[in-house]
Amino acid sequence: TWQGHALLSHQTERPSLEPLSSLPPPPRERFTGSFTMAFTRAAALAAVVEFVLLGGAAAHGSLVRPPPVFDAQGKVGMRPLGQCSAGCVGTDPDIPAKGCSCMTFNNYTGVAVETLPEGARTYDGVIEPSGVDLFARNPWRSPGAALIFSPCGIQGANPHGCGGATICPGGGYAGGPDVRSLPWPDAVVTQWTAGAVEEAAWGIIANHGGGYAYRLCKIADEGPVDLSGVTEECFAANTLEWAQATSYIQWGDDPASRKEFANLLVSEGTTPEGATWARNPIPACAGLGGGFQNTGANCSEEEGETQFAPPLPGVFGFGEHVEAGAPGGFRQDFEWSIVDKLQVPADIAPGRYALSWRWDCEQTSQVWAHCSAIDIKLPSSESHGPQIRMPTDRDAAVSST
Repeated sequence: TWQGHALLSHQTERPSLEPLSSLPPPPRERFTGSFTMAFTRAAALAAVVEFVLLGGAAAHGSLVRPPPVFDAQGKVGMRPLGQCSAGCVGTDPDIPAKGCSCMTFNNYTGVAVETLPEGARTYDGVIEPSGVDLFARNPWRSPGAALIFSPCGIQGANPHGCGGATICPGGGYAGGPDVRSLPWPDAVVTQWTAGAVEEAAWGIIANHGGGYAYRLCKIADEGPVDLSGVTEECFAANTLEWAQATSYIQWGDDPASRKEFANLLVSEGTTPEGATWARNPIPACAGLGGGFQNTGANCSEEEGETQFAPPLPGVFGFGEHVEAGAPGGFRQDFEWSIVDKLQVPADIAPGRYALSWRWDCEQTSQVWAHCSAIDIKLPSSESHGPQIRMPTDRDAAVSST
């Protein structure tokens, strides 16, 4: 019976990244599995590129459906340009902010050996005449192998800091909490059915290429959503399969706006062996920067050239461009989300699960990982879709003890 991997202590899966003594940002070693990779010339050059090109990026990507725990009461959802709004200050005056979803990820990680089939790459990192591939050790080059601090994300992505700085070169900020350590009394609990085809979706603000997977891990059935016991090992052992080889681009909350495209699924060279991942279907602009710091949308400064063929007309680019007066100096370009249909195992035990969406980047040494709460029912249950669980008197009593 598919019941979910046994819960393990989350202390066992955090990489022991040594603190930085100086810039550039990545640690002197990167980690994957139980192996340690010495910092190579390619990794060092990639660090410089990451520092120069990406240090100012304000936000990157987020799970949007099922609503992640950041999306209190599901008020943000899939609204246009709302990919990073969940959890931010000012999103809802009645709900305490807990940190923007797009700024919750894992920074400074990588892989020791490339196992990704070449046809699944999303960024060309080779520089001539040296032939050095700047992105050869970034997470997507071996999907699922890069160690991460948290399968639900770290707010700011740098729990050990970054050389004494508050804002970290390469992205994020220092000292934020692990999402698993926080209470989530307003988290949406979405209803799924064992054996059914269910939907998940995510959005991009800054397109770092790579690919992603959806995974499940069992959590407590009663009370407010509790992520404190979930681990990367648990999620990795329970990777979901896509129900079909096509996915959708959806504009805003309207399913009628969807357009279908052929997805590229990858199960060769993944961790665990045979786990299914999907290539990020949105090509960034051509070049190492992918369109970062362009002053216009649609890869205008690359004459429309992209890293690979777009899945649909007009669906490509970095996701934001420089614009004076825009929040943070960047104007968002992507008003849509990527929607996937997933197969829920027929023999999964009913109960509450955490769903982890993990996005392994190729352009950067970063992994986004966000969590939602799912109640899985047997097929006789008729309820589907988001269900808002409101706090009870019992919850208030528990929180006051």
